[in-house]
Amino acid sequence: MDGAADVIWDSRAALTQTEYDRLVKKFTNPSLTNLEGLPGNLTIQTGEKLEDKLSTGPVKASYSDGTEKTLSVRWNQADLEKINTARPGTYTVRGTVGGSAYYTEK
Repeated sequence: MDGAADVIWDSRAALTQTEYDRLVKKFTNPSLTNLEGLPGNLTIQTGEKLEDKLSTGPVKASYSDGTEKTLSVRWNQADLEKINTARPGTYTVRGTVGGSAYYTEK
């Protein structure tokens, strides 16, 4: 390179809003914004099996970047084993959606 040793090169470029939005979308991890298809509160009869009412999927996951994925659900076995359908009560069963590390209280 020719020039003085103390020269600082400036490489700025103005971006349009569209270009900025594309860069943000490309380099930002999308966050989960919605899950559709999970059961809400379930009512079961005495002696009925809860597993017969719980679906393992698919659920539709929507993300902040507009993408959607179809995922399965893996219900927490320890929660299921604590349920005694011979006794009335309210129970919570957690599940993992699509292999994520986050539990969904449903």
